[in-house]
Amino acid sequence: MTLGCEIPIMTLLLRTNSIFRVIIVSTAASLITHPFAWYFAMLLSPSQYLFGVAVIEGVVIVVEGLVYWKFIPLPISRAILYSAIANIGSFLIGGLILS
Repeated sequence: MTLGCEIPIMTLLLRTNSIFRVIIVSTAASLITHPFAWYFAMLLSPSQYLFGVAVIEGVVIVVEGLVYWKFIPLPISRAILYSAIANIGSFLIGGLILS
């Protein structure tokens, strides 16, 4: 579900770039962070969940933003902003689908 949400969002945000490059970099960024995010989320107790997920998502946003910055010509601030938009969008869409 993550790739199905984040790749279209990033493709829209970065439509002036090579679509192929955006798809490859978006996929790589998610594949790097997704297993770690799920691993650490599974370690959270119910009382830690909301804060823990916020911290995990924050780290994911920064790491994926750094991947975008490194491999797509973007200022670091825009790379992290776009990463935040894609990840928050994915999180909200996933929440709607699973609820």
